[in-house]
Amino acid sequence: MRRLILFLALILAAPATAFDTRAGPLEIVEGASGERALVAGGEVIALPTQPFLAFLEEQFGDWVLILVSQGGNACNGQYVWFHAAPGDLRFSPDFGTCAQANEVRARDDGVLAVTMPRVEPGRPPVTYLWDGTRCGKKTRRARLRVWRREMAPSSGSAVTRSS
Repeated sequence: MRRLILFLALILAAPATAFDTRAGPLEIVEGASGERALVAGGEVIALPTQPFLAFLEEQFGDWVLILVSQGGNACNGQYVWFHAAPGDLRFSPDFGTCAQANEVRARDDGVLAVTMPRVEPGRPPVTYLWDGTRCGKKTRRARLRVWRREMAPSSGSAVTRSS
């Protein structure tokens, strides 16, 4: 009985293997050198940081949250948002605390929010905010939005096509 419960829990907790997007089916594949790559509508796209592991986590409209990891045991990984719209494929800067996201949601104002614990014990969780052009973070203690400008305000990181 325990094995059945464990098996079902693992299946239900497994990340998605593909999402349907306006840019076509989105999935993670192994690249030529063993790193993970993204396939959007049949087009192979290099992931930021050339991760050893990558998982599709959540989808909100044209935005897909991807966990990228170098595979070590010191850091679970970082996250990136990918914009999967025809003619506008782009990534957010990578973000995170090396902890697994506790909550992922779209706020009423359209800003995407990813909340996770900090690595320092006893510190409040942090929420990373993405509005499509800027990545910022909000701590529960301060309750103030602090935007960090990490890229040009009009677009995300350019997409690099893999051959």
